[in-house]
Amino acid sequence: MKIALIFNTSKKNDREDSYKLAKLLRLNELPEVHLPSGESDSLRSLVRYRKSIGEEITVIKNRVHALIACDISMHLTYLEGVE
Repeated sequence: MKIALIFNTSKKNDREDSYKLAKLLRLNELPEVHLPSGESDSLRSLVRYRKSIGEEITVIKNRVHALIACDISMHLTYLEGVE
């Protein structure tokens, strides 16, 4: 693929890269960009949403565990003072 010429050069600058891109465009040799279908994009969105819900559940569980641990330690401290 000729676009690899841009990425594999040691001399990197915008002027050189834009010149090479323009040349590839003029020669009609730029690769097409894949755009996911609407269905695929919707599925990806659902997966991202499911992942975020899972992360939110973990945060809530951690908060509950911290509250329980704090509450238990307060009760134990109180009970240690009672004889």
